[in-house]
Amino acid sequence: MSDFEQGYFEDIYGGDYDRRNPEYKTRGMMDALLRFETGGRMVDIGCAYGAFLKQASQAGTFELYGTDISAHAVEVAQQRLGDAAQLQVGGLFDSEFEPGFFDVVCLFDVIEHIEDQDAAFARIREFLRPSGLLALTVPVYDGPLGRVVEALDNDPTHLHKIGRRDWVQACRSRDFEVMHWFGLYRYFVGGRVYAYYQSRFGRRWAPAIMLLARPR
Repeated sequence: MSDFEQGYFEDIYGGDYDRRNPEYKTRGMMDALLRFETGGRMVDIGCAYGAFLKQASQAGTFELYGTDISAHAVEVAQQRLGDAAQLQVGGLFDSEFEPGFFDVVCLFDVIEHIEDQDAAFARIREFLRPSGLLALTVPVYDGPLGRVVEALDNDPTHLHKIGRRDWVQACRSRDFEVMHWFGLYRYFVGGRVYAYYQSRFGRRWAPAIMLLARPR
């Protein structure tokens, strides 16, 4: 059984998954992605309850797929998305797709959970068409807010607690060209309001980042 079943989501999100994934957050991420890829096949690996896939479905130009190692999450996502996306239980390494099948591969707050980064990036390259797009979001533990991020991080499955430049270099060293990266400011305030802001100009201080990259 996966460690990422219902109990994990209750512990990490505290029953507030939807509040922590409001439409203005997923719309901002989707708008950034659309600057570089406007259609084709897209997969969200680690799709959780399907918040981003729901936003992507509104573009109407993508054939959508989603995977998650949590059977619980996939069940909830399927109920929410209906036939808007094809979903399956599985992770990056045990999902079965043909080489070069996707135009876009998304891993939002996922890759920091994967121990073998070389294998992870190789698998992503296998899924992508040669000029496809990789979209990542990750928390970062450097900069002025690094200690705050670490203090607030209650997820024991975060294996790579590294800085923003480390993630940019991680992409480049695995033969990905980073097209764009920017900062994400995201805080759940008072257990009621999710504050979210994304900015290229504030990327040096942000507690998380989003990267968009293509295979070289």
